[in-house]
Amino acid sequence: MPWVLSSDEQARLDTHKRNSKAYYDVGDYRRAEDQCRRGLEIDEDATLRLTLGLSLLMQAEPAKLEEAAALFREEIGAFGSRDWRLRMGYGMTLQQLARLRGADPDPARSAEAPELRRRARVELEAAAQAREVPAEVPYHLAILDLEEERPDLFRPHAERALAKLQERDRFLSVQLRQPMGQKEFERTTQDRRVNSERGRRIARESARAAWRADDWKGASAAMDQLETFGALDRSDYYDRARIRERTGDTEGAVKDLERFVVLSGDRVDTLVVQSIESLNRLRAELAERRTATQLSSGR
Repeated sequence: MPWVLSSDEQARLDTHKRNSKAYYDVGDYRRAEDQCRRGLEIDEDATLRLTLGLSLLMQAEPAKLEEAAALFREEIGAFGSRDWRLRMGYGMTLQQLARLRGADPDPARSAEAPELRRRARVELEAAAQAREVPAEVPYHLAILDLEEERPDLFRPHAERALAKLQERDRFLSVQLRQPMGQKEFERTTQDRRVNSERGRRIARESARAAWRADDWKGASAAMDQLETFGALDRSDYYDRARIRERTGDTEGAVKDLERFVVLSGDRVDTLVVQSIESLNRLRAELAERRTATQLSSGR
């Protein structure tokens, strides 16, 4: 490898760097990988190595995850790195490998999962110390907390993830209202969809965690956060109705149950039957309250 690149080599290297980023941004990770490899044949560029590692990670194939882990480990080195992108990429890769090991029927392989998760946490927590990190870092830490059944760690990570995901959603919403080309529009739309899916997952898990802790106000707040990422699903209305009833929000519970029944269509199952029974009971309670209020006011 020459110490100084020729003008032709530099031009080709720059082209591969631009192409790898463009392909990565639109989610074409195989082409991004190819452009990175072509560029790295010219020069061991740090940016290309980072993009290559992330492209391998996003393809989530066992062999490519192993290669990504080796690449990130080499880039970070024995003394660590201050580049949060490397630490995040390595942590996410180890997290993916832990899932694969945990599902492996070979006991020896599956036994490797806990150590991989431990190392993933070390890397993700290191990335989280950076001044400005994207939502991916607290999001993957929150998911790791769920995988390791660590409710004590989940809540702060989930709160930080939701705040960043909501901020990102608002930014992308503004971006989509600006003039842009078709490819950029598709990429931004995809970014917002992925961001929303992550937000909805963390919000639902936050509601479940609060529910298990009998924190009904926390569960209600989490369900309200869920709605900021788009319309609720049929089951979400049922869950929020139960939560609202526990918090004393009878009117809100009625509205959610009514929406659940409407979305159920012609379906008749146990939840629908229970919802109709709850609706009748809660409507009767509201009617009694209104009557009592009218009597007490002398009407």
